[in-house]
Amino acid sequence: MASSSFAMDDGEAYLRDMTAITELLDGDMTAITESLDGDMTAIAELLDQARSYSFADLQSHDPPPAAAAAVNDDDDNVSGLMMAMMKTVDAPAGGGDGGDCPICLNNGGGEEWKETACGHRFHGRCVARWARVGRKGMSCPMCRRDMMSPAVDLLVRDIRALYGDEELSDVRELLEDDLPDN
Repeated sequence: MASSSFAMDDGEAYLRDMTAITELLDGDMTAITESLDGDMTAIAELLDQARSYSFADLQSHDPPPAAAAAVNDDDDNVSGLMMAMMKTVDAPAGGGDGGDCPICLNNGGGEEWKETACGHRFHGRCVARWARVGRKGMSCPMCRRDMMSPAVDLLVRDIRALYGDEELSDVRELLEDDLPDN
């Protein structure tokens, strides 16, 4: 019996707190101070909770992709290097949804397919555009796992630091020409 009254008290406290937060967000401070018996500490805690819920909610969503105009040559160099390091594979087997590119939703027979380190397959042109335009950089469009291995990431960073972006572009071209199709 004690546990059910505890649950009821807990539920009532939650409802009271949520009502206070709603009123606070609507700007009615009088109702809040009356419902909390003027306890300013409780009001401050509720404000902090409301702010943290909103901030956490915003953090849980990926930002929208960058506008095409915001993509610069650095992004092209890095995405080109990443594309050169990805396996070229056959189209996924299976009819219907099984053979469709998860980005453009077309099966695109005859197009080059690329496979990410996590094993997801995409049209080469689709995943290249994703890598170039996405703010998250080189994350897989399906599972958000990093598509560039740590070794390639370090290579990009080191080349950029030592020689600049022009050399990075040259390395990308070398890799595209010399790497065998996996």
